Amino acid sequence: MLNSKTRQFVVACTIASISSYLPSASADEERYEVGFRAETNLGPGVPANDMIGFSLTGRYRINEKWWLGLALEQSPEFDVEDPYRRFNIDAESNDAEANSTMFSIWGERRYWRTPMKRYLFWTGGLGFNQVDVDDLADTDNAGTPYDLSTTVDNEIALTGTFGQRHRFGSAVSVGYGARVEYRLTEWTFVNRETDETAFVDDYFVHGAFVDINYAF
Repeated sequence: MLNSKTRQFVVACTIASISSYLPSASADEERYEVGFRAETNLGPGVPANDMIGFSLTGRYRINEKWWLGLALEQSPEFDVEDPYRRFNIDAESNDAEANSTMFSIWGERRYWRTPMKRYLFWTGGLGFNQVDVDDLADTDNAGTPYDLSTTVDNEIALTGTFGQRHRFGSAVSVGYGARVEYRLTEWTFVNRETDETAFVDDYFVHGAFVDINYAF
């Protein structure tokens, strides 16, 4: 059991830690932010694994606590992992290349602003993602050819982030944190050599991001 002096010390440290995140006396007057964000999403491997992206972002301050955000995100190239496995084809590893463009909108809650211009935030929103996948043609280990095409329904992503930003000077901030997405969709794979069809539906991705922003 902790003695009374130890308990007092723990309580004092906890209060000091929390107080460092209390709102500052003066709120920023800027109503707009523009920024650049780099992110990575890690998927389950079906249909894809790692997806690296870059975003242009904009935010509008609704009030002292809430912001409205918009982003245009581009994942210029990622691998669709071994799509021939959807047809139980025995072949050497062979990924199809893909790219995607997402438009997203979210609400952002900022809190525990400190005199050092550091604050925590979380977001929740929706994304609308378009994915294009290249065809993939090759032979399996027995020499039998396969020719795969992939079409992807427009994805609706339920998005969330949590992170922290540091303000430098009067306008520039740098942030980092974690992100999660649940993507509602259907991927359709067709082997044109055999006319077989396979499907993959909704999937979950998670990852991390860093951003830099300018307020005005």
